[in-house]
Amino acid sequence: MFMHGGRFFANSHHMFNPWFFYGGKILGLLALLVIGFLVYKLIKNNSSKNDDLKETLKMKYIEGKITEEEYLRKIEILKK
Repeated sequence: MFMHGGRFFANSHHMFNPWFFYGGKILGLLALLVIGFLVYKLIKNNSSKNDDLKETLKMKYIEGKITEEEYLRKIEILKK
């Protein structure tokens, strides 16, 4: 048995569970890292899509399918 604050706890093994050390901070830190990684992947994925669109616009401009004004206007839109 374990006494804490005047109360007895028969199962004190929860105190030694690594997920609950420091008041659950390990689990909270892990959740924060996972969320950060997901945000990073989302931003990176969106950036690579913009790069693909810019390359497509460049090829259309080189091939003469769009004018210079259209090319520049669409590139500005992608930068936003």
